[in-house]
Amino acid sequence: MLTKAQLSVFFIIINTFTWYSLVYSFFFNCLESINMPNVCKITASTLFFLGIAFSALLGSSFYVSSIRSFLLCWVLFGVVSTALLSFLEEGFLVYTYTTSIVLGFSIGLGFPLILALFAENTIIEKRGRYGGLVWALSGFFILVIAIVIDVLDAPSKILALLLLRILGLISPVLSEKRRKFCDASLLPSSVKEKR
Repeated sequence: MLTKAQLSVFFIIINTFTWYSLVYSFFFNCLESINMPNVCKITASTLFFLGIAFSALLGSSFYVSSIRSFLLCWVLFGVVSTALLSFLEEGFLVYTYTTSIVLGFSIGLGFPLILALFAENTIIEKRGRYGGLVWALSGFFILVIAIVIDVLDAPSKILALLLLRILGLISPVLSEKRRKFCDASLLPSSVKEKR
């Protein structure tokens, strides 16, 4: 049986994987539909992936004193960056490049923390099983949501992606005032003694 801490961490990870996959697809479809030189499209794509990589390194390098506040800000940053997709147009290269970087940052910044929370809330013997469950559920939700939003126009797709990311806010990780982010029963005895 999964604990409340595990369910809350699994929820934010599944939400993030699902949102990321759909935003990724939508963003690159937008880039393809914009009439600009291929070198500009490649530059925007590169900036997107560099934003993810650099922000993941940044996110893993600083200490977070309040996990709840950090995750709240990270999810809200994802909402704002998704809204920026509404204004992608031809002829605004600086905006397209800025959106690429911001979108990349909104994806990569919190990933190290949620993956660390996943590791802290699963015992090593079951981590693979739980990881497979999270990945399978993410794939299922990506498929279902992609089928649903495929028939929508671009503004409606952006709204659906916004709502999907906003769902991350209702995760117990974010909604509970007081919560242990690590189930102490899962820690090795040497770590329990230090606590």
